[in-house]
Amino acid sequence: MTDTVHRVLVADDHSVVRRGIVALLSQHHDIVVVGEAVDGLEAVRLASDLKPDVAILDVRMPGLGGVEACTQILQASPDTRVVFFTSFPDEEALVGAMLAGARGFVLKNLPDDSVVEAIRAVARGESVLDPSLGAAVAAGMKRLAAGASPGQLAAETGAPALGGPEATRPMVPGTPKLPLTEVDRTLLRLIAEGKTNREIAEAMKFTEKTIRNYVSALLAKLGLRNRAEAAAYAVTHGLVRG
Repeated sequence: MTDTVHRVLVADDHSVVRRGIVALLSQHHDIVVVGEAVDGLEAVRLASDLKPDVAILDVRMPGLGGVEACTQILQASPDTRVVFFTSFPDEEALVGAMLAGARGFVLKNLPDDSVVEAIRAVARGESVLDPSLGAAVAAGMKRLAAGASPGQLAAETGAPALGGPEATRPMVPGTPKLPLTEVDRTLLRLIAEGKTNREIAEAMKFTEKTIRNYVSALLAKLGLRNRAEAAAYAVTHGLVRG
């Protein structure tokens, strides 16, 4: 057990879903729900006031959608980690979420234990992607690799254009400063296939903790922000086949 308590904000316009998430998370001693929002505007306001560790957002909310809310939350509370929790696993929503800076994208049909562990993983600083979304990630990232700029994809997906230095930062960096090892290449390929840390650990015969450390080190080595960018890198550099 850990003494760390993760402070969570939940935003979903469907009251039954929102209350269900709150009830689920409230069963665990290491998670405390500090706020509930019924739309994106309220989510931004509460995140700014409460500075939660994790904000759980629905993609489609009235007034201010989840992707725009994500961007504004990260501007108001940079240390908050955003995870999308949705029933709609379409490519546009997924790419928009990743462009906005989300750390995770989880489907609502997951078992309760998997949802809770995904929240914990995001709170720890990991990126979480539902394994079933690997194909959508690959498709979206191939569009990036084909030359679509972040601004173009933002317009297509409904994601806001990023401001400041991030607006011109390439989503897929070029040649890394250090050469890729065989472990690096394998990690990138499995990430691009949508594998979880547990699945990667099983495939590579390492512990899950070791894989978490390897993934964090690899992202830092390549200057990548999350697993979606790692997938884009893998596609761009021919580490996965179309």
